[in-house]
Amino acid sequence: MSRAQRASDAIGAILAAVYEWEDDVDSFFVTGGEDDDVCVAHDATGALIECVPRRGLQQELTLRELEDAVNAALRANAARVQEGLAQIMSRFGERCQVATAGLGGHPVGADMVAALSGSRR
Repeated sequence: MSRAQRASDAIGAILAAVYEWEDDVDSFFVTGGEDDDVCVAHDATGALIECVPRRGLQQELTLRELEDAVNAALRANAARVQEGLAQIMSRFGERCQVATAGLGGHPVGADMVAALSGSRR
């Protein structure tokens, strides 16, 4: 196999990794537990999809306590979002690292490897 063919195959593998990453991010959705007093859900962009307090919670708590419960649920879910996105990025980085091994001997390959390595920071 020629050096150009190895580089082409590596670029194809990188594109496949990008498409997989895109699918993972597009389908990413994080929610709290169904037993939580306040259940919130976010997508990969951090957009709040829903916020559902447990039935009757509004009558049990003062407005300040309810606000604190909602904020605590939002903070907990934001942490889960960060963990999930870190896992997606880690998988993407691993796939790119494997794929870029074929680019090492190509003149432009070193630049591409450096660019992809910088994107994982």
